Amino acid sequence: MADRINRFKEEVLGLYSEVRLGFLLEKITAGIKAYMGSEEASIFLYDPEKEELTFETATGEQEKTLKQIVLKKGQGVAGWIAAERQGVIINDSQHDPRHTGMVDRKILFQTQSILGVPVLLEGQVLGVLEAVNKKRGKFNRDDLRVLQQMAGFLAIPLHNAVLFRTITRETQAKERLIELGKKISASIDISSVLTAIKEIICAEIQPLAASVFVASENMEYDLLANSSREKQDAECLGTTIANIGGRFPLRAEGAVLGYLKIQSEKMISDESAALFRGLAAFIAISLEKIRLYRQMLAKEKMEKELQIAREIQQSFLLQQPQVFPGLDIAFLNIPSSKVGGDYYEILPLNEREIVFSVNDVSGHGVPASLLMAIFRSNFIFQLRRSGDIATTVTHLNRLIAETTEANLYVTSFTAKLDCAMATLSYINAGHPLPLVLRGREFLPLEAGSTVVGMFADVEYPVSRFTLQPGDTMILYTDGVVEAENENGEEYSLARLSAAAVLGRNLSAAAMQAALIEDLRSHCRCPEFSDDVTLMVVKYLGSSS
Repeated sequence: MADRINRFKEEVLGLYSEVRLGFLLEKITAGIKAYMGSEEASIFLYDPEKEELTFETATGEQEKTLKQIVLKKGQGVAGWIAAERQGVIINDSQHDPRHTGMVDRKILFQTQSILGVPVLLEGQVLGVLEAVNKKRGKFNRDDLRVLQQMAGFLAIPLHNAVLFRTITRETQAKERLIELGKKISASIDISSVLTAIKEIICAEIQPLAASVFVASENMEYDLLANSSREKQDAECLGTTIANIGGRFPLRAEGAVLGYLKIQSEKMISDESAALFRGLAAFIAISLEKIRLYRQMLAKEKMEKELQIAREIQQSFLLQQPQVFPGLDIAFLNIPSSKVGGDYYEILPLNEREIVFSVNDVSGHGVPASLLMAIFRSNFIFQLRRSGDIATTVTHLNRLIAETTEANLYVTSFTAKLDCAMATLSYINAGHPLPLVLRGREFLPLEAGSTVVGMFADVEYPVSRFTLQPGDTMILYTDGVVEAENENGEEYSLARLSAAAVLGRNLSAAAMQAALIEDLRSHCRCPEFSDDVTLMVVKYLGSSS
């Protein structure tokens, strides 16, 4: 998947200078077919005012017919994608209610499978990309992620090409602006853009002065002197034209980004003024493109850093099955798309004592990941050193409270099981209520204290509970019980408890799988909004 994305990214960089919409769309459809392995590909452009999608380009013999079809927002698969702003995999389109047979009937075509994603720019829908009929096998989630990456890389050149088409339709200087657009759009560096502007102005007239004011930077660039100066008090940003000078606003998406100011030795003709208006529009596009490109690079860098943080975080967690006499154990962590702070541990202290711990660091992102790393290293060190859970949790509480910000804390449930005596000693520090299932009955482990790291001088009393053979302990983080469906309804402790009773006779691994399946059935989404950690410990009896 990474190879496909990298190859396509290299090709896309060459399209950043392309402002001819038709040519750009042809390149995109060819890329979709090649990288997705599909028979056909389609691109829809979205009109936000009319809330309509049009087949802007499509491959195949019926291209002309397709371009006459208009879909309303929410109509058909493309309309659904535009309305919901999310990608979709449909490998049996004939039985999917979102697929409309209208298009197939008009072009005498049978759609069997569809992979589609929206093209989004700053939260706004630009269009929809679709790959139609996978040649081999079925569309899968790797295909979806690649097409989503493609849509992200294509958003800026597609946005620029649509703007260019709008501008060229409104000016008589179309042919000249095409060359102009190529020169300016080929660069993502402001100095290169300004050099191109200077050359075009000087080729048109003999300017006495020419400058570009960029409002976001409060900076005025002198094109003839190749210099710049800070300018706090901007002149009026509206259009003014005198006989030997003019000021042309830089407009993009309804916003005025600055102005182009020109003074000439001779009177500025209507034709030159039209060219300068078009030039100002392209300067605005270039400024927007540079801004968006920088945002894209920053986002890509952040995503790489977050991916590294995810990988480091996952490396801290147990992966291999844990086997102990008299116990049946299963554990699972499903990370969300964000970097969170769930941490679980199963640590034998000696031949008869084992510590089970499930923890959740507040918040998401790198701060949560770093706090989780600090918590883990100190947790293991102190526990092995003292063998006492109260000493360990108290030490962690003081450490976090005195060295981190007040909004960073950890909810924690830590229990030490004496397998020979069947005694469970535990501390609940603000963590969701654990479940102990005995037959059909749930036994309470309600004693607890406040979260770890909020107040330095908190005491953490140890509570005790005696297990019986057949008892099942279920530990989890709030990502389980607070997971919501599309109606905002939480999974809840009640539903978790009911599902656990149904699976009481299963092995630990089978019960865990059944609980996760029930959770997914409730949420009806491929990914969870928060980390999900679930641990099932069945006490089979003393092995002594």
